[in-house]
Amino acid sequence: MPIEPDIITREPLNAETSWDALREAVTPTSGFYTRNNHPIPAIAPAAWALALTGFSRALTLRHADLLARPSREIEVVLECAGNGRTFFEPRPEGTPWRERAVACARFRGAPLADLLREAGVPEEAREIVFRGADGPFERSLPIETALDADTLVAWEMNGAPLASRHGAPVRLVVPSWYGVASVKWLVEARATSEPFRGHYQAERYVYQDARDDLAPRPVREKRVNSLIVTPRPDAVISSGRVEVRGWAWSHVPIARVEVSLDAGRSWQDAALDAPRGPHAWRGWRLDARLDEGAIILSRAHDAAGNAQPERAAWNVYGYGNNATRPRVVRFQSS
Repeated sequence: MPIEPDIITREPLNAETSWDALREAVTPTSGFYTRNNHPIPAIAPAAWALALTGFSRALTLRHADLLARPSREIEVVLECAGNGRTFFEPRPEGTPWRERAVACARFRGAPLADLLREAGVPEEAREIVFRGADGPFERSLPIETALDADTLVAWEMNGAPLASRHGAPVRLVVPSWYGVASVKWLVEARATSEPFRGHYQAERYVYQDARDDLAPRPVREKRVNSLIVTPRPDAVISSGRVEVRGWAWSHVPIARVEVSLDAGRSWQDAALDAPRGPHAWRGWRLDARLDEGAIILSRAHDAAGNAQPERAAWNVYGYGNNATRPRVVRFQSS
């Protein structure tokens, strides 16, 4: 039977990556988390088109045109900005994500930069606004991010055409940013000289202080984070030697992962797997002895010097919670 994600809400569909899917470095598509703000649109590839507007020349691409272009395949961690929302206190409003609104896939697509240069980016352009067929949903990227060689207009995930719930037939993939930037069901990209102020840019998917003494800041790059995959929260194990294993990711490469077996009183370095690519998560593991009372935490550090905090700053909509989270180990009765 295929691995299925764990449903959070059915309409719109929101589901966390299943624990079984998280065992793999490349998350199986069937168990991959899905985040939707609206019902999933059905778009046949033959009916799909991408309109590039506001450029030096108007450009419309059909599905066959896009697939005929030079493409790249890269492994990318996608993480919902609300991942970990339920661990904030008090709990903010929004979809009650726990810790599995994250996964890693191989995406194939055409570099967005090639399309933008073909259309001709106006000298005065500062952002590119992307529109999905759902809602519609709109988000923007600064020009430098849109022109990054790894920002893709993607049609394939894990070696197969995109599934409907993952943005078929074509989506944007922005590797270093939270998943909100990777607009699904992509149908328009338009150049603008003014900062975009749409709902999902200025009112939601923003960091907003409870006191409102700071202007809301749009959610952008992923924060350094990690996830303990084994032992799972529902596992019941025997005391003794156990391999503690998981994943770590950030918007830059992971440099180090520490593990605590005593609720954060002491830490030791985990062994890191070889990097799989600049945007993939990095595996880590620690051969540990676990006895009664063990509480495990993992703490990732990235190449920019960022480390997971013990507590993330609370914000109104519950975004960016990358705090270390305790995994209480349950043991078999003797």
